[in-house]
Amino acid sequence: KRSLFSGYFHFRRLTAMDALLGWYSALPLKKKLPASIFAAAVARVVLAWLMRKVQNRPPQPLTMPLIGNLYLLPQPGELPGVHKAMTKLSKKFGPVMGFWFGSTYTVVLSDWRAAHEALKVQGDAFAGRFCPPAINIITKGRGIALQNNLDEWRKARTALLRGMTMKRQGEKTVPIIIEEVQSTGKLWFDMVQANNGSADLKIRGHIGRESLNVYMRKMCNLRFSDALTETYEDVRVCLEQIFMRISAGNPADYIPILKLAGKPKVLDEMEHWTERMFKYISKWVQEHKASLDSDNPRDFLDEMLITQKENGLTDVDVEVIMWDVMA
Repeated sequence: KRSLFSGYFHFRRLTAMDALLGWYSALPLKKKLPASIFAAAVARVVLAWLMRKVQNRPPQPLTMPLIGNLYLLPQPGELPGVHKAMTKLSKKFGPVMGFWFGSTYTVVLSDWRAAHEALKVQGDAFAGRFCPPAINIITKGRGIALQNNLDEWRKARTALLRGMTMKRQGEKTVPIIIEEVQSTGKLWFDMVQANNGSADLKIRGHIGRESLNVYMRKMCNLRFSDALTETYEDVRVCLEQIFMRISAGNPADYIPILKLAGKPKVLDEMEHWTERMFKYISKWVQEHKASLDSDNPRDFLDEMLITQKENGLTDVDVEVIMWDVMA
């Protein structure tokens, strides 16, 4: 009986498979292509599910063909933001959660204990991370942002620690912060007082100038004036436009089949604004080189240039590290 029972179902499976293959063979060519793509996508989802079980991966939301879990995220710039969406998902799937950005698998940590375990206790094992190819337009594969080359990362990190982020450097920055806050407050007070208690203030522009000045003074001894000059406005716009493109991203970085559609507009725009921003950075570097006094470093950029050869930094490294500070 068992033999007859199993044979019956084996026959039914063969019959269904033959029918499916017959249906596929009868399709015209223009319908075979989308059918093949869909079948491959479904097979990939099933394979991913099996791999998750075999490799004991963490829980994850339902994965869709091609787009993965991207359907669960808000559009770029849409509130409440990706971090809020991830927090909401973590309440359902746990503090360690799998997530597919298109065809790219990611583990999302939403708990400080898990983050400490992964990034501190087992830091070397978890050092690698996905870097969307579009980001290399800005970083040129250097600096610390989404850096997978640990040697490059250590060079940039060492330079940043020595010149910007160590505790003693932070203590030196406090007076600069206070001075910039007071300067902006005094400017607003004078403008309101001069206009009988009211004024049309570009608050966002002045707050941006205040925070950017803190980094610029520490980094390359440059301060944008209260006048919101053309150079400051252009630098501010470059930063805003670059981050808008980073936020939008290049869908083909996560869904490779979209590369068949050609180069998207967002990459051309990212290249344009990055080139425009790095013209300023390159100019500041060249000006510092021309007036460099090795015995009297004025700022972080001077210190980088003095130890450039010793630390194995190229000019591109120096420029990208400056971008990391500004970003």
